[in-house]
Amino acid sequence: MKIIKGMNNRLIKVPQILMIVTFLGSAIGLTGCGAEIDLEAPPLLSEGDLSQGRSAYFDALWDGNYNNLDEIIITLKKEADAGDPQSLAVLGFAHSWKLAEYRRDPVNSSITDHAKLAADAFSGAIKELPHDARLLGFRGSFRQARGRIENNSLLTALGWFDEVNAANRWPAWGLFTKAYGLITFGPDESLYQQGIDSLWDNLDICAGEEVNREAFNLQDYPQLTQSNDDPRIERPCTNTPVAPHNLEGFFLYFGDMYSKASNINKAETMYRTALEVNTGSWPYVNVATKRIERLQDLPALFNLERGSSEPVSVDDINLFQSQISCVVCHQGPSN
Repeated sequence: MKIIKGMNNRLIKVPQILMIVTFLGSAIGLTGCGAEIDLEAPPLLSEGDLSQGRSAYFDALWDGNYNNLDEIIITLKKEADAGDPQSLAVLGFAHSWKLAEYRRDPVNSSITDHAKLAADAFSGAIKELPHDARLLGFRGSFRQARGRIENNSLLTALGWFDEVNAANRWPAWGLFTKAYGLITFGPDESLYQQGIDSLWDNLDICAGEEVNREAFNLQDYPQLTQSNDDPRIERPCTNTPVAPHNLEGFFLYFGDMYSKASNINKAETMYRTALEVNTGSWPYVNVATKRIERLQDLPALFNLERGSSEPVSVDDINLFQSQISCVVCHQGPSN
């Protein structure tokens, strides 16, 4: 396996850069830790009086323009240092995107620095915007990434608790965040199954009823593709201006979870559901199409361990570890 230099010149094996590690079962069993469901969705960071940095970030996300991130991060950092908590929050998301799609920049030896930078930005933003569960959930994701990079099990555990608490506070949003990344475990491990269960639970909440896990059919749950008066459901469960292909990306990832676990039938159901949701404007429709064409190959491909500098097509690797990990949901229609 190839390796890259991580933080403090530590050699880090990849693809374990973003991998959540297992810790004490008793810790996993703890869920709420006192968290209560948020009664209101937090304000959108993409609306209102946008700063230069925030505007540039959301434009880049819509365009899938990863190459602009370094400049955007500099601008957001200046705005955050000047006392703008919204820019500090978006700075965390910018660092998150930079690390999540590291396969776009595989020779960048400092890429793992963005785990700490993201977690620190989210920690600062949480102090100013404590009612935004998204910041807590994302801090959890990148605390776990940092914990793995630095071999710090405490950070990993704290990150897990962040994600669990975010899911408790805003289930429709947080359950997917908690599940996204558990594909890095082996299909026989308990956390892998927990990821699949969380995705089903997420669908239950979005549909407003328990969906059929054995024979899921999107047509049976029209509420999944309809608008909802409750922004706590509308924003995480439907396609929105910030995530114009939220549903397509959700079902593509769900299919990848089942593909790695060698459940080809359910994987195909999820991939076809992603295509059913798509209205023709999804930039990554060909990814889902090709997965259906190569279903029998996917279990072996998705169970391979790959080095960060190893050239790999998005068609040969699971979504979470691919170069479209974020833009699959957030990139706007191709012109």
